[in-house]
Amino acid sequence: MIAVDGGGRIVHWSEPAEYVFGYVGEDILGEHWNVIFPDDHVNDFAGLLSYSVRNVKARRKDGSYFFAEVYIFPLEIGDEHNFFVVVRDATECNRSKEEIKRLNLIIEAIRDINRLIVTEKDRERLLRRTCEVLVRRRGYKMAWIGFVEMESKTVRPVAKAGCEKCCFESIKVTWENAVKMGRPYVMRDIQHTPIDSSHEDDVGCGYVSLASVPIAYEGKIYGVLNVYSDQRDAFDDEEINLLKGLADDIGYAIRNIDIKKEKKAAMDKLAENLEHFDFLADKLRNPLAIIQGYLELKGELGEEKVYNEISRQVVRIRRILDELREKEKETYRLKLLYNGNREVKQGEN
Repeated sequence: MIAVDGGGRIVHWSEPAEYVFGYVGEDILGEHWNVIFPDDHVNDFAGLLSYSVRNVKARRKDGSYFFAEVYIFPLEIGDEHNFFVVVRDATECNRSKEEIKRLNLIIEAIRDINRLIVTEKDRERLLRRTCEVLVRRRGYKMAWIGFVEMESKTVRPVAKAGCEKCCFESIKVTWENAVKMGRPYVMRDIQHTPIDSSHEDDVGCGYVSLASVPIAYEGKIYGVLNVYSDQRDAFDDEEINLLKGLADDIGYAIRNIDIKKEKKAAMDKLAENLEHFDFLADKLRNPLAIIQGYLELKGELGEEKVYNEISRQVVRIRRILDELREKEKETYRLKLLYNGNREVKQGEN
């Protein structure tokens, strides 16, 4: 509780006020209250008193700021017209409102992206539009998605939205972070965190915090979703969990798109194999016709010549049958693949 006179000078300072602002009574009594409420729009004390409550920016003794709810009541003692002021720290209240607003933005972005997942059939376009939605709807400084290159242990960027001045090809993510560990990685303050060369461009582009979340499905990591903010400590646990759910949805979408492509490729190959079966069946007729002809001319050509020619044609037939067998095995594998068994081995009979 604080009391001020008609000119805005502090005439009473309670222990709770000491706790909130950090000033003891002897430090603050007699000072104008703009010491603790420095904003221009509250320096006009008379103007402020026309309100019974204000949500204003307040300053502590150490120079830090917080949001305060200020309740002002007339306090007359004899001929003195003073004012009784109650100050409540509203930081947590304002923070909660901001957190709710921020979480609503990411939820709205995820909702839009899930609509894309249902309708978008092209993988590259889906990933690009996902990044665009995250930047536009959530307000991230930048968003990009990279695919995992297992052999080189790198992440190859395939989609990006946001900061256009940043070089797309130079974007990197440390393998040991989101990919190797298989869990979300958060850098809460890039500018004041020891970093390797892979994040030098991040600082130059004005990024302050980042989150990298693996894109996976059924234990397989396809890539990484990366989002950047120009605010320090921008990613709390709840937002990270929402991003993780989004990354899982993207992994599911990538898997489904890949399956559809594989099924189409399998169907095309099956149709090609059927045509080849007809071709090989046709090829079999030729050596069989030759064998039949030589057998009919056995008396004129002699047994040895007929035998030698039949032997050559048998070799041809064997080769054609081997080719048919390979096509049969390939067709069987394609059938399994089309029916959803992606674990079939290439050499399986």
